[in-house]
Amino acid sequence: MIAPAACPSATPPFALSGGARLALAMNRRARGLRGLDVLRRSQDRAPPRRF
Repeated sequence: MIAPAACPSATPPFALSGGARLALAMNRRARGLRGLDVLRRSQDRAPPRRF
């Protein structure tokens, strides 16, 4: 039996082509931008602060 890697998410179990790497990088970037957009919208919907 093969021992699992210390951090399995760091490297995939197979080699990725250049196109696949580019697609993954673009997907991660898009998710990050969407995440920022969600945070921005949640601040816009927040009730006004009382001073």
